[in-house]
Amino acid sequence: MDKRQLSMDEIQRALKEHQRWLDTNHQSGTQADFSNCDFRSFDFYYEKRGELHEFRSMNFRGADYVR
Repeated sequence: MDKRQLSMDEIQRALKEHQRWLDTNHQSGTQADFSNCDFRSFDFYYEKRGELHEFRSMNFRGADYVR
């Protein structure tokens, strides 16, 4: 099965919707689902927008960290 390719804009939108989902106790927004996504082309460490640095409580089970 091919992994999903997401643009940085798609990731940003998903994270903003996820934050709204958390802030409204799941009444609004959408829970982010990055299952089966390919993040190999992204370097989150150097993301200048400062919005992709918080990974507490994220589940990376099954992720492939090989470059």
